[in-house]
Amino acid sequence: MNYGKVLFIYVLITIWSFASISSAMFSIVNAEASGQEGGLLHHITVFCQILLEIIAVTHLVLHNRRLNKTGTRIVLWVLYAILITIFQHTELITDIRIILWWPSVYLLFYAISSTDTGRYKELLLNVFVPIIYLGCSAIFVVLRLAMFNVFSFYTASNDIYYIILLLPFIIFLKNRGLRYFCLILGILLALYSFKRGAQLCVILSLLLYVLIDMKSSSMSVFKKIMYLIVITGSVIVLFFYVNSKTEGYIVERFDEIEESGGSGRESIYTSVIKEFRMQDGFNQIFGIGLNGVKNHFHVTNVKDGRSYSAHNDFLEMMVDYGYIGLVLYLLLLFSVFGEIRYCKKTGILSLYQSGLMGVSMFLIMSTISHLFLYPTFVAYSFMLFGIIGGYCKMYRSQSRRIEELSM
Repeated sequence: MNYGKVLFIYVLITIWSFASISSAMFSIVNAEASGQEGGLLHHITVFCQILLEIIAVTHLVLHNRRLNKTGTRIVLWVLYAILITIFQHTELITDIRIILWWPSVYLLFYAISSTDTGRYKELLLNVFVPIIYLGCSAIFVVLRLAMFNVFSFYTASNDIYYIILLLPFIIFLKNRGLRYFCLILGILLALYSFKRGAQLCVILSLLLYVLIDMKSSSMSVFKKIMYLIVITGSVIVLFFYVNSKTEGYIVERFDEIEESGGSGRESIYTSVIKEFRMQDGFNQIFGIGLNGVKNHFHVTNVKDGRSYSAHNDFLEMMVDYGYIGLVLYLLLLFSVFGEIRYCKKTGILSLYQSGLMGVSMFLIMSTISHLFLYPTFVAYSFMLFGIIGGYCKMYRSQSRRIEELSM
């Protein structure tokens, strides 16, 4: 891709990020206060999504021979999902736009990275990522304060994921002070979001990053132990400091997991599996269409009686697209994991660390929430996976050329 096109994509992602998180948080407040949702921010979000999807599809048609294994499997999944949607849809155009979202992001950033000499990566990681991260953090704080006028202070907010899913990119920042500031900011905002999943994502992924960093470091054993103690101790102190400021609410939320069944998730999972088993063989094999659990099963949460999605990507994928769709989805995820392992094998440590952070967050969220189902922050995970896939493709191509020249 040429520089102008890449810059345009980065600008679109930035505008989409700000509009999407603002729209999501505003809609919550407005829906409660005035019963209205949507608005200009929502339209900007959708407009940016459609533009990015058009660019991705156009580039794919013109340059399809450059796809890697993950990209090929993503395209197969998309074609299958669209086919099922045509026969099972409720709102065809909207459903197809949602289906195309995360595959488009992967394909775009794969295309950018697979031919990059370092210029595009530098522009993204040290210019646009900090702008998006700090901008989304500011929007989150401001609108979170506005939400306190409508909801309880302790209301959990899913919109924290717009911030924490960018953390795997933050470790690339050259400015060490900015890097540590962003990491600490991410931990603090995750704690004050009162989302247990977000808190687990941040703490476990950062711990994983520290352990890998220690293993690859040339520091003495004593310094490594002290490093681990300082980092772990700092996170623990920060956790219990925020917990004390919230009158013990954060710890209380974790204590009530067993009693509440994970905020009703246990009852949701049980109901989804029961309903799926009652489907005929055709629907089990091919699925019932996008957001099938909420649209057709009408599974309710025992806590509030409202209809919900499966709150588990793998269950949702099985219901929406059947066994075939689930297998295709798992195959493309296995390809992503393979590319992350390839980074370790070839010594691309920074991509390996970032990839492990990203995939650990992705798996935690996929198990307890819904990523692929809505065209929102899942973009950041597949942006990372696309970058890793692109650089792996480029590295393999260079290795083959070197082998051919040496023969």
